[in-house]
Amino acid sequence: CWHTAARPSVTIVAVCPGVPLITARAARLSAAETSSASPLSVRCLTDFEFAAEVLQHTSRQRRFLAGNYFWHADSSYKRPPALASFLLGRVVPPRDLRANTDFASSRAAFAELPAAMQAQLRGLNGVHDLSFSVGLQDPELVSSGRWSRRMPPARRPLVLETSFGHSLYVGKHCSHVEGLDIQEGRELIRRLNRHITQGHFVYSHTWTAGDLVICDNRSCLHRGRLWHDQGVARRLLCLVKVSEPLDEASSPVHCSRLPPISRAEANAMLAAVGGGAPKIA
Repeated sequence: CWHTAARPSVTIVAVCPGVPLITARAARLSAAETSSASPLSVRCLTDFEFAAEVLQHTSRQRRFLAGNYFWHADSSYKRPPALASFLLGRVVPPRDLRANTDFASSRAAFAELPAAMQAQLRGLNGVHDLSFSVGLQDPELVSSGRWSRRMPPARRPLVLETSFGHSLYVGKHCSHVEGLDIQEGRELIRRLNRHITQGHFVYSHTWTAGDLVICDNRSCLHRGRLWHDQGVARRLLCLVKVSEPLDEASSPVHCSRLPPISRAEANAMLAAVGGGAPKIA
């Protein structure tokens, strides 16, 4: 994805077996080093002066970003969603804090399902909704309704057809399943999320400054991991997302307002996507 006149700026470190993921070691990249023909926007890969104080857990931005500690596919609620994500570790906590990013192969998870269940899931559409997702752990952040108006829910197949096989497409942003009772659909979403994130489908990446991780959002879920001294250690991961082409399946969903989700059900949905987030005082 990058072009340099002198020497390669990216060295492939590993292609992770079973998980649609590439890890690499990146040299310092500037905007001038990127190919003008590339469809990627890589402005965030320029050098940063990182002198700001670490955000408090109570800050609005930190509360919103806490959703990254749960299993999700990037921008699945957008039209179009993200096809691939490029994560560059500029500033990373010490390795012994285990501030990892985990990746789970939803393609391998689909392949392990019984044939009857695979057939049942094909043709079903999930509804992905940012307001629903954020509201699971922090309802106050979405109380104004602004995000619902700017980014209405999007329809996506529960099973995606990729060049390398079929893949499940759920994660934290998936609110319900079209054509199913709300509770029945959410129970199905929870079952699928728990299935995808079983240990044998997961690769956990331990960051070193300069690491570049490329993941296929159609074929894996990912999450950040909490570490113990978040008030001290800093982390700066630069994220670039490549959008999928627009298609019929990612059209906005026009539906009547869903009933409010109970705290117990919200906790059940969060438990199925693992992880956790800092408690809000």
